[in-house]
Amino acid sequence: MRDAVKAVLVDLGVPDGQIRTEAFGTDRRDPTRRAGKSGRFVGKVRFLDTGKMSTSWDGATLLDVADEAKVRIDSACRFGTCGTCRVKLKNGEVRMPVQDALSDADREDGYILACQAEPEGDVALEA
Repeated sequence: MRDAVKAVLVDLGVPDGQIRTEAFGTDRRDPTRRAGKSGRFVGKVRFLDTGKMSTSWDGATLLDVADEAKVRIDSACRFGTCGTCRVKLKNGEVRMPVQDALSDADREDGYILACQAEPEGDVALEA
């Protein structure tokens, strides 16, 4: 239903940056899952606030990397809709399949959702 309502709003001309959604029910992504370092190396992740650095692998989100490096990034839904894991990307590029919780201004200011952002090479973020 959420996706259908969003599609109608977009068809009516409501700017995507003004549409907010919330997910209810079970997470599609298990927050207790521990992703192993399988797959290819993608890049280094620098957590500027803590001074820690870790590596990222194919399919890992920045929240996965932070969890493994014991860097605390607040999170809740791990689905890209609540915005709790919003952090500022200072350097590098990421891809995010879901970014419903970010406004246009957030995106312009360099904010990303750690639960969705998969690095495309070396990155640095405020965390």
